[in-house]
Amino acid sequence: MADLERRQPAHSLRDDRRSLHPDDAEWLRVIQITIEAAAAASPSSAAAPITPRRRVERATRLAKLKGLSGILTASPYYNKPSQEGQFQHFKAIANAVPLPILLYNIPGRTGVNIEPATVLRLANACPNIVAIKESSGNLAQIAECITQARPGFRVYAGDDGVALDVIELGGSV
Repeated sequence: MADLERRQPAHSLRDDRRSLHPDDAEWLRVIQITIEAAAAASPSSAAAPITPRRRVERATRLAKLKGLSGILTASPYYNKPSQEGQFQHFKAIANAVPLPILLYNIPGRTGVNIEPATVLRLANACPNIVAIKESSGNLAQIAECITQARPGFRVYAGDDGVALDVIELGGSV
């Protein structure tokens, strides 16, 4: 997998298989191998879909890995936090990690939407939260993030079906 990443960079490694729970040492080793394999080809980021407290702990450990250029993080699965709960969750990660952070809004998987007001609040409060991967499919919401965010904050299309619309609105793919 790491060699495939090197040859055809996808720019991130993620583990969406919530039933797979490697211990921290094993998880960090997989990330480190991927970073090393992809180092020559592209920047590397990593994601960790786990409980909020553990996610902050893991994000802090990730930040110490040499060569990691950013972290992708979604709302906690199954917990369905309020907008304030999401704000506090992402802020804790941003405060613990000195790397660029890409939020991942995927309500179909997490059961909760990160609303534009929360995204904008996070972007203004946490300078290392630099972008959002928007998979809500809600073009009005995506447009609000694109037009209201601070300069330099990026909004990426998270779904192929709206990629052209997001580009037209001024977002990224």
